[in-house]
Amino acid sequence: MAMYHRQGKWVSFLEKQKGLLHMDEDQIALGKLLNCSPEFIKRFCYEKLELAPTSKISYIKDFEYFINWLFEFRNKPRKELSLISMSFINNLSKDDIEQYVQFLRDKGMKSMKRKVYSLRSIFSFLLFTKDEAGDYLLKHNEFIKVLRVEQERNQITRKHEIDETREEIMCFVEFVYQGYIPVNSYDEIFYKSNRLRDASIVALIADTGLRLSEIRFLNCKDLDLSKNHVSFLRRNYRGPGKHFVQISFGEKAKSILLEYVRVDFDNDLVSNLPLFFTRGRNSKGSRLTRRALALIIEKYADAFGKSVITANRIRQTFILDYLDSNNISTGEMQLGLSITDMIGVYSKYNDFGI
Repeated sequence: MAMYHRQGKWVSFLEKQKGLLHMDEDQIALGKLLNCSPEFIKRFCYEKLELAPTSKISYIKDFEYFINWLFEFRNKPRKELSLISMSFINNLSKDDIEQYVQFLRDKGMKSMKRKVYSLRSIFSFLLFTKDEAGDYLLKHNEFIKVLRVEQERNQITRKHEIDETREEIMCFVEFVYQGYIPVNSYDEIFYKSNRLRDASIVALIADTGLRLSEIRFLNCKDLDLSKNHVSFLRRNYRGPGKHFVQISFGEKAKSILLEYVRVDFDNDLVSNLPLFFTRGRNSKGSRLTRRALALIIEKYADAFGKSVITANRIRQTFILDYLDSNNISTGEMQLGLSITDMIGVYSKYNDFGI
């Protein structure tokens, strides 16, 4: 059994993993992927307590995509992901990473930024993590240098760009609310039924920076329109478990949410019903999945002519705009980020005082 060192104690990964997986669909999917992953990826997923299960799933899939591409690039048969060792990773060359980045760039993938960031995050973790003998898992940082350069090529780097992006997101909210043109009669019925729900989802993300995984689990009783905030349990980035937070939103989101609640809930916000749900033929359906929420935004983004708009981009725009106007020490609760992450990740996006 593999043993890992943490905070001066030797513990097995399986012992650390006990109690981690709760039986919701994201945790079940994560558990299946972890069973087929190498030990260092399992350790990455366990150590990164601040990451939601859906984020960990994306990291694993992005890493697997890179490994599969690598075997294809070398004209060699694929290996099972679980058989990939640290020795294999340490024998990769800088050229392998550069060729992979060029492949993503040539293919023009929408998910290129995420795939680069995922790989860089995993390699960075391995660079500063020791094995049971006390040696660092990753022996050099050339991979990270290549990935950092590529990541920074695509970042928002100036205040005027953030302002432009924020204005674009606000226009997108208005487009979902009343500017979308249905493509056929079925789409017209769907838009008429779900317009307020979809606009509320987009407006709430744009006004709060909530993650899709947080939006998804909101219930009616979590919304307080008199005080302009939503209340829920947020994953604790300082350790295991969750903590209670109240996140404020602005007047734009409030106006759309008021209309949504009046029409779809008859102003009744005391129940544990999902705030955002699928719609059955004659009744409210089940809670929207994270994937369904992402597809809703993708549909409107394509129609808006800006397919780059995703839930993550809307959240990122809010974070940058928030940090431009507020003290960084106040951002922990609102943004769900540690001060270290805000300084280390978001300060490099701008040059105006963070």
